[in-house]
Amino acid sequence: MPPSTRRLETNPLKGFYAGPPDRIALCAYTDLQPTFIKYPGYAIDGFNMKSSEVTLLQDCMDQCIANPRCRSMEHVTTNKGACRLQPVTKLGAADSVWRAHSDWNYYQRTCL
Repeated sequence: MPPSTRRLETNPLKGFYAGPPDRIALCAYTDLQPTFIKYPGYAIDGFNMKSSEVTLLQDCMDQCIANPRCRSMEHVTTNKGACRLQPVTKLGAADSVWRAHSDWNYYQRTCL
């Protein structure tokens, strides 16, 4: 999808459903969209499946969209910049791993 068609969504629950009682937010990988919901100043600790030096947010989004397992990503522009791809979302991770990180921004992919 061309960069001009990517956008940030405002509805964090769009297309996700809960799998009680284990609190997992599920979305079929085939239903993940090339759009993201931004959570400024937050990150999820401990689930990184890929990390890279990336300055531009768009490059980080492109990496996530290209990876069929990427449900969310984190991006920071300080120093050389960084991008972390994750197979989980805020909705499915335990509260204890959801942390305030002033330099990072968390982006969750939307779901059909």
